[in-house]
Amino acid sequence: MSSTVELATPPARDLEVVDPQERLRGYHAHIYFGPETRGAVEALLRALRASPAMVAVRTIGRLHDRPVGPHPRPSVQLEVPLAGAGLVLSWLALNRGDLTVFVHAITDDEVWDHVHNAMWMGEMLPLVNLECLDNPNGRSLDAFRGRGSAP
Repeated sequence: MSSTVELATPPARDLEVVDPQERLRGYHAHIYFGPETRGAVEALLRALRASPAMVAVRTIGRLHDRPVGPHPRPSVQLEVPLAGAGLVLSWLALNRGDLTVFVHAITDDEVWDHVHNAMWMGEMLPLVNLECLDNPNGRSLDAFRGRGSAP
């Protein structure tokens, strides 16, 4: 017995299928915090360092106590290679508590990575200062101002 599944929105006819192995170098996971949640981030990082997921983390940056680049809150950045993304992102999803995590792809187009090739765990926040990002395709930033992802 066969069944037909109809898509609510048909795929775009001009959809470009891209092999992630060719274009994607991995992901950045930015864990946001404030003065009241800095301790929670420190505890989360200690737990991550002690977990099996740590083997899949390339680097853990320092805790920035003020917003940096396009990020609207203080944060710490994890760099995760493509091969380890499933393990690390799953670990974060299950262990982040109430912390917000912004995850974006790492390609040659930082603007597109931050506003289109991105996902959120927790509260979705508007990004700021997009001009600081590499924009090799000269995209107009007006459509993305105050957004955490593409329209």
